Amino acid sequence: MLAQLDTPTRAIFHNLAPWMQVVFYIAGGLACAVFAWGFWRRIRKYRRGRAEPRFDRLGARLGRACVTILGNTTVRRGDALGGWA
Repeated sequence: MLAQLDTPTRAIFHNLAPWMQVVFYIAGGLACAVFAWGFWRRIRKYRRGRAEPRFDRLGARLGRACVTILGNTTVRRGDALGGWA
Protein backbone atom coordinates (compact mmCIF):
# COMPACT_ATOMS: atom_id res chain seq x y z
CA MET A 1 0.00 0.00 0.00
CA LEU A 2 1.40 3.39 -0.95
CA ALA A 3 1.43 6.28 1.50
CA GLN A 4 -0.82 9.20 0.75
CA LEU A 5 0.89 12.40 -0.30
CA ASP A 6 -0.94 14.42 2.33
CA THR A 7 0.18 12.13 5.17
CA PRO A 8 2.04 14.14 7.81
CA THR A 9 5.66 13.15 8.24
CA ARG A 10 8.42 14.00 10.65
CA ALA A 11 9.64 17.57 10.38
CA ILE A 12 13.36 17.55 9.65
CA PHE A 13 14.36 21.09 10.68
CA HIS A 14 11.39 21.82 12.92
CA ASN A 15 13.28 23.64 15.69
CA LEU A 16 15.96 25.29 13.57
CA ALA A 17 15.87 28.87 12.38
CA PRO A 18 16.31 29.42 8.63
CA TRP A 19 19.84 30.79 9.10
CA MET A 20 20.74 27.60 11.00
CA GLN A 21 19.50 25.53 8.09
CA VAL A 22 21.71 27.53 5.74
CA VAL A 23 24.72 27.00 8.03
CA PHE A 24 23.92 23.28 8.15
CA TYR A 25 23.90 22.97 4.36
CA ILE A 26 27.05 25.08 3.99
CA ALA A 27 28.86 22.89 6.53
CA GLY A 28 27.68 19.76 4.72
CA GLY A 29 28.84 21.17 1.40
CA LEU A 30 32.24 22.05 2.85
CA ALA A 31 32.59 18.56 4.30
CA CYS A 32 31.82 17.04 0.89
CA ALA A 33 34.30 19.41 -0.78
CA VAL A 34 37.08 18.49 1.67
CA PHE A 35 36.39 14.79 1.08
CA ALA A 36 36.44 15.23 -2.70
CA TRP A 37 39.67 17.23 -2.52
CA GLY A 38 41.39 14.53 -0.41
CA PHE A 39 40.07 11.80 -2.68
CA TRP A 40 41.36 13.64 -5.75
CA ARG A 41 44.80 14.07 -4.16
CA ARG A 42 45.02 10.34 -3.55
CA ILE A 43 43.86 9.49 -7.07
CA ARG A 44 46.39 11.92 -8.52
CA LYS A 45 49.14 10.28 -6.43
CA TYR A 46 48.15 6.82 -7.66
CA ARG A 47 48.12 7.95 -11.27
CA ARG A 48 51.69 9.25 -10.98
CA GLY A 49 52.99 5.83 -9.97
CA ARG A 50 54.48 3.25 -12.29
CA ALA A 51 53.54 -0.40 -12.55
CA GLU A 52 55.88 -2.88 -10.90
CA PRO A 53 57.16 -5.94 -12.72
CA ARG A 54 55.20 -8.42 -10.59
CA PHE A 55 55.91 -11.54 -12.62
CA ASP A 56 59.69 -11.38 -12.61
CA ARG A 57 61.44 -13.91 -10.33
CA LEU A 58 58.15 -15.78 -9.89
CA GLY A 59 59.77 -18.79 -8.19
CA ALA A 60 61.59 -16.68 -5.62
CA ARG A 61 58.46 -14.68 -4.88
CA LEU A 62 56.34 -17.80 -4.38
CA GLY A 63 59.02 -19.34 -2.16
CA ARG A 64 59.20 -16.23 0.01
CA ALA A 65 55.39 -16.14 0.25
CA CYS A 66 55.29 -19.78 1.39
CA VAL A 67 57.97 -19.17 4.02
CA THR A 68 56.08 -16.12 5.31
CA ILE A 69 52.73 -17.92 5.41
CA LEU A 70 53.89 -21.24 6.82
CA GLY A 71 56.39 -19.67 9.22
CA ASN A 72 53.87 -17.10 10.47
CA THR A 73 56.66 -14.51 10.34
CA THR A 74 54.43 -11.44 10.15
CA VAL A 75 52.68 -12.39 13.40
CA ARG A 76 55.93 -13.31 15.15
CA ARG A 77 57.57 -10.05 14.14
CA GLY A 78 55.59 -8.17 16.80
CA ASP A 79 55.47 -10.93 19.43
CA ALA A 80 57.98 -13.76 19.88
CA LEU A 81 55.28 -16.16 21.11
CA GLY A 82 52.61 -15.00 18.68
CA GLY A 83 50.97 -17.66 16.54
CA TRP A 84 51.70 -20.58 18.88
CA ALA A 85 48.20 -20.83 20.32
